Amino acid sequence: MKMRAFLISILAVAAILVTGCAARQPSTELADEEVARLLVGKWDLSEKEGLRSTTGSDWFRADGSFVSEALFASTGNRQMMATVSGRWKVQDGNLVETVERADPPLHDKGTVYRLRVISISASQLVTEGAGGVINTRKRLPER
Repeated sequence: MKMRAFLISILAVAAILVTGCAARQPSTELADEEVARLLVGKWDLSEKEGLRSTTGSDWFRADGSFVSEALFASTGNRQMMATVSGRWKVQDGNLVETVERADPPLHDKGTVYRLRVISISASQLVTEGAGGVINTRKRLPER
């Protein structure tokens, strides 16, 4: 019985030490300002899912504006071009986009979209959207 109490005490002390050390570890998450700096530029938003495909790009400008242009194609050669523009910012690790204009009006003015930034580098952006959907994008050359 004394041995069991001794082991429980040792485990409790170890847990406290591990928790204390973990709390002092530097954060590996990037600050919002760093994410915003890396986000500026043009990103590929092309994807294919079954018989539907999207070809286009998101352009995040340093002034906080964005423009998304995409060509949506589906079965039967149905195609539609769409442009969405508005304001963007990085807040609490999330890319927050507020729609100001959409042509055709697929999104209402004032609609806010939040994507959690999982990782970002000079060449790749990984986000998590609604429903846990993970999206990986590559940086495009700005022309």
